[in-house]
Amino acid sequence: MGTSDGERLVVERVQTGVRMEKRIVKVLKALAELYDISGPRATSEDFVARHPDLLTWKPSILDRYYRPETLGSEIARRVFVMPDRAA
Repeated sequence: MGTSDGERLVVERVQTGVRMEKRIVKVLKALAELYDISGPRATSEDFVARHPDLLTWKPSILDRYYRPETLGSEIARRVFVMPDRAA
């Protein structure tokens, strides 16, 4: 995979063995991309070592930003809901 400036990126897939809802995966991907953009480029092992909160399930990183009622709400199942907790 290449970038607009010609730099080559290596994309790695990490298997967690956990089945997640697509919306949760999208949020986690967005957080991972934010962390990756703001930090140095490294291997997936380095990235996970720097950001273990992305792979912690109970409590998950979503629990830091959302109340349980919000995550379990019907509206949150259909559309993106802004975080309702201060991190």
